[in-house]
Amino acid sequence: MGDSPTDILWVLVSAILVALMQPGFTALEAGGTRTKNSISTAIKNMSDFLISFIVFVLFGASIMFGSSYLGLAGWQPNIFNSNTLSEVVLILFQAMFASTAVTIISGSIAERTKFSTYLIIAVIVSIFIYPVQAHWVWNTEGWLAQMGFIDFAGSTVVHSVGGWAALAAILIIGPRIGRFDEGNRAFEHSNLAYSALGVFLIWIGWIGFNGGSVLALNKTTALVVLNTLIAGSMGGLTGLIVSRILNGYYQITAILNGVLAGLVAITASANLTTPLSALVIGVIGYFAYHLGVILLERNKIDDAIKAMPANK
Repeated sequence: MGDSPTDILWVLVSAILVALMQPGFTALEAGGTRTKNSISTAIKNMSDFLISFIVFVLFGASIMFGSSYLGLAGWQPNIFNSNTLSEVVLILFQAMFASTAVTIISGSIAERTKFSTYLIIAVIVSIFIYPVQAHWVWNTEGWLAQMGFIDFAGSTVVHSVGGWAALAAILIIGPRIGRFDEGNRAFEHSNLAYSALGVFLIWIGWIGFNGGSVLALNKTTALVVLNTLIAGSMGGLTGLIVSRILNGYYQITAILNGVLAGLVAITASANLTTPLSALVIGVIGYFAYHLGVILLERNKIDDAIKAMPANK
């Protein structure tokens, strides 16, 4: 990241946009779960943001950006004292990424996790999972970076890692009581209009998520934002069409998760693909999500808001 004031301002604004994803996730989860659990969803999302931000600032930034030990992890405890303005803004930007990875877990294990247990999960992911594997990929000395691994804005580093952590938690905790008693009986959603609002907020935040990852404001930034919007749109449209064909009606959850799946799919290569390729990637993203849902239900794995397949 350069020291141009315009570039620094853009990354700072992008960090604010990424932070907007947090109320989006809260609305998505509160609307997609049962009414009786809306308060617990809100307090978990608020708390995991507080925890992930503080933990990343105190420890995660040093692990991620510090001088590498064998390409596995770094450590630089005085990281804020020795860095330039642009580097501090980059750390702030990455703190928002860390909070996103943690929040993905919240939706998957909703309605059946003790609050104290979830706080412990948030701390573990913020210290031992997100910054370590982010070091592997986004620190030039990381072992995956040395091998040439590329993940432009975090399809793997943020979303897939959050999804895999969510899957591990789901398998340990088990399904909600009654979820699979009568086949694959789905519980009633409390307010899907609220979930739709959440997806809109997440989508706006994703402009900063991907656009900010250019670490500059230039022609590539515009292309990245365009590809992001195209892939999200195509994922949602594919969900609209497929749900109509399979169910005989337009299913809002398929549309919303299709948008998210398309956004996740484009995030790894938004700076390299053409708009036409972004169309195809959005469609593929939806079908990857749809296959994930089928596999989860077939194996009686309960993801409350289908966050894990959307982030694969």
